[in-house]
Amino acid sequence: LKATAVEVTVEVSNVGKMFGAEVVQCYVSDCEASVERPVKELKAYQKVFLQPEETQTVTLRLPYKALSFYGVEQRNFVVEPGKFLISVGNASNHCQLQGEIMLDKF
Repeated sequence: LKATAVEVTVEVSNVGKMFGAEVVQCYVSDCEASVERPVKELKAYQKVFLQPEETQTVTLRLPYKALSFYGVEQRNFVVEPGKFLISVGNASNHCQLQGEIMLDKF
């Protein structure tokens, strides 16, 4: 059985006393790429609206293609096996959560 997507689940809380909104952003970093890639690539996001002191669970789905890059020689999108860093936050420079996944060769 092969996975076709990665799901990232986080809890978002409004600890204030006013209605609020937040954009949960998920970034992917290819730790072992054979080509030069951006340090972080935005691959999924979702805006959530929260009542005061409310907590919501947000699930972001990263399809297999979210781990790919366009291979010039292959003239197609390529997904290489290896380690990927998944970062979640409200901005690329403010990621509070991180985890790693290993992708085996298909």
